[in-house]
Amino acid sequence: MSAIKDELQELETKYWQALKDKDGVACAELCADPSTVVGAQGIRIIPQERMRTLIEEDTSFRLVHFKLHEMETRMLGPEVGVVTYRVDEKLVLEGKEVSFTAYDASVWVHRQGKWLCALHTEAVQGDPFGRDRKAHGQQG
Repeated sequence: MSAIKDELQELETKYWQALKDKDGVACAELCADPSTVVGAQGIRIIPQERMRTLIEEDTSFRLVHFKLHEMETRMLGPEVGVVTYRVDEKLVLEGKEVSFTAYDASVWVHRQGKWLCALHTEAVQGDPFGRDRKAHGQQG
């Protein structure tokens, strides 16, 4: 079981590296078809081919650096595992460098002889009610 946990953590790290490298093929190959992504922007169900093009063609941001911390893997059965961790991210967003910490979780399923990410979530660190953020357009 520990070998599977290690494998899932390695796959999660490979996914982040593929994001950084803008390698849409590698990202898509690591994802279930379709996969689900949940975050502050909502819920997205993304087919593999769309995942590839999103990664390769999205020019609104570029991941410059990432570091995964405190990775934990919990097996929910022989073919389902959950990987959780804290991630420090540095990216260029609309031409400006942005750094933040987030908490992520991915659900991996074993299908046709390989592990695929079926669900990924990310929550930016901060007050759960958003009191530490400015309202859009607010000064100061």
